[in-house]
Amino acid sequence: MPKTLMISFLRSRRTKDEGRRTNSLCSLSYSQPSIALPLPFSGDVFSALGDDWILFKGEYNYRLGWVSGKLEVPAESPFASLSLGQPMLTLYGDDMRFVAGAPKVVGKKATAFSYG
Repeated sequence: MPKTLMISFLRSRRTKDEGRRTNSLCSLSYSQPSIALPLPFSGDVFSALGDDWILFKGEYNYRLGWVSGKLEVPAESPFASLSLGQPMLTLYGDDMRFVAGAPKVVGKKATAFSYG
């Protein structure tokens, strides 16, 4: 049986009269994937650097697998009103790598105008 991992994320800190405490907004329990396949992807990436628009080649590679997941949202969490059910599909990603090629300037940002 795979080892179950518990992660708590999106932590919220609140200060009350009785002192400081930390409440979990939600948590996800999942099992380690039995099989994780490498998923390569490459493509052009569009971004901004200072006043310039830039374009560069990006290469991504990571392992992706299906896992059994269980979502828990405490009643006091702001997410509780979303009435989130259990996930139909939970994906596990690991060993992500990103390589960025040399950027090329492809344009300038437009100057903001004020009509006030």
